[in-house]
Amino acid sequence: MRILKYTLIDFLKVKKKLGIFLLLVPACALFMGAESGAMNTMAVMYCLFAGIIIAGMPYYYEKSEEMGFFFLLPGRTEEQILGHFLFGSLSLLAGLGLGIFCSCVSSLFHTEHDTGNTLLKSISGNEPGMSELILLLFGAGLICVAVQDFFCTLFRFESVQVMNIMRILPGFIFFFGLSMLLNYGAKTPAEILKFLFSHSIEAFLSCLAAFLLTAFLSSMIAKARE
Repeated sequence: MRILKYTLIDFLKVKKKLGIFLLLVPACALFMGAESGAMNTMAVMYCLFAGIIIAGMPYYYEKSEEMGFFFLLPGRTEEQILGHFLFGSLSLLAGLGLGIFCSCVSSLFHTEHDTGNTLLKSISGNEPGMSELILLLFGAGLICVAVQDFFCTLFRFESVQVMNIMRILPGFIFFFGLSMLLNYGAKTPAEILKFLFSHSIEAFLSCLAAFLLTAFLSSMIAKARE
């Protein structure tokens, strides 16, 4: 229950900026999809990217001189860290839902075939369904959030510069790395893509397990530093 309260505190920290995201992210997702012709893939990717960025926003407000309030709350440091991880996963889930919504809206006006899926078909030998892509993209997003929260936990009071970099770097690697895969995917070994598409559930569960393990390790590190 305390973990949920810390998650709510994270939401209260960033709620003023969420309105801007809710206006800009869908607009950008729809625009990018219309421009690229790969709406289904690009919309979900972009909204997940926004979810990763939002997941790291609470750390911006965790300046050491402002942490006295949090230490007075009836909870342990590891619960606060787990609250961060839960907030990150919920942000990512919200980004996924927004991306799917943007895809559905775009499909009403965009009749061309998703060029992102067509490219993947030419590489892997089969055209993956949207469910496989969603599982793989969401799993990759979980890994990015886990890495982001892990390093922000390590450097939250040690180096503000490193923490600020890690708040945004995983999201940009996620979006631009996957964008490069779509644009230059022909250079990717087909066997790797075939394996991922045919084992999307296992890949997602592996990412989820890695996310939970990282959350546990981060909470233990935070507890040891108390």
